[in-house]
Amino acid sequence: MTPDIQSSDEEIKWDNRFQRGVTVVPLAAFSILSKVPENTVLNSYGHDVTGPMITYFVWRVMGNFSAVFTAGAAMVFATGTELAQKAGYWQGTYDPQDFLAYTLGCTAAVLIDRAITKKESLEKKVL
Repeated sequence: MTPDIQSSDEEIKWDNRFQRGVTVVPLAAFSILSKVPENTVLNSYGHDVTGPMITYFVWRVMGNFSAVFTAGAAMVFATGTELAQKAGYWQGTYDPQDFLAYTLGCTAAVLIDRAITKKESLEKKVL
């Protein structure tokens, strides 16, 4: 029998941050590679899905915010850039279907985050 080894909350927190940080690398690579001119769907929506995902994971690594708050903030940020495109303040083409891609990216980020990280204790988070 192996002894029961329990990690401290601090060790779990740092392990989770590492897992989230490592997740950003393939997402960023996919985001860069999705700019393939031959594939218009991937070219159009690849960044719109991976952008909020990358934002989510970077913010989760840097801050002590809940998954729902971070996904909501990433969604607001992505939506703001899309609305800025419509108003002409941000370079790009306004596409209402991008909102669906942002939602897909934020939802996928939360699901991936929950799959790759260990449960932390029920310490109270600020947000």
